[in-house]
Amino acid sequence: MKLTEQVQLVGGSARGMGISHDADCHIYLVTDGSEAAIIDAGAGSEPELILANIEADGIPKDPIKYLILTHCHGDHAGGAAGLKQALDLEVITPTGTKPWPETPDEDAMNITRAREAGRYPPDYCFTPVEVARDVADGDVIQIGSLRLEVFSTPGHAPIHNAYLFQESDRTSLFSGDLVFSGGAVSIIWSPDTSVFDMGESIGRFREMDIDALYPGHDDISLSGGQRHIDAALARFDNLVVPHSMLLD
Repeated sequence: MKLTEQVQLVGGSARGMGISHDADCHIYLVTDGSEAAIIDAGAGSEPELILANIEADGIPKDPIKYLILTHCHGDHAGGAAGLKQALDLEVITPTGTKPWPETPDEDAMNITRAREAGRYPPDYCFTPVEVARDVADGDVIQIGSLRLEVFSTPGHAPIHNAYLFQESDRTSLFSGDLVFSGGAVSIIWSPDTSVFDMGESIGRFREMDIDALYPGHDDISLSGGQRHIDAALARFDNLVVPHSMLLD
């Protein structure tokens, strides 16, 4: 599903466009026409739906070189092995998480607790995947002529990245599970989540004039994305926690 000249939506649950498995986050594809990257992988259930979307959108597989994860929770990273195998991708993770999907460490990725809470089926398990490299705050990921600037944004998860992208006609942010439409955040009952870190991380995008906000779930904004960031910051500035996105 074409969003802009350089960004496609190739996966997402019913809490979005409903174009892949209901356990999936939004899955984006970024391309300059000569090289492409997928951002986040979904949960790993029915990856063939994501591949079918890529094919239906007329995107050739050969230029797709990278799979870039915002963080290693199951709904964002569980599909990494399947997509890597199908498309021969280099997997890129936030610095500090590289061993987690390789081992895999389901406790570190909060999968154990989520499965016990019924967020995943009882037989759900993370398929290990080799990680080519990790990226830290200030790094740049080159995708053909395009550049993703890496921002370390802990809060929802203790290690989490957002990716700032200068499209041809807009400044865009792939925010993962940092901030959502209407200034919502995702607070989970887990040692993973730090509301204070979340506020500090969202504050990094104050007055950044973000046009497109590409979050991990729910509504996508192709213009006026800064208003959603500002809505969250207005709550934090008043010492109040923004409302949390519903996960049900």
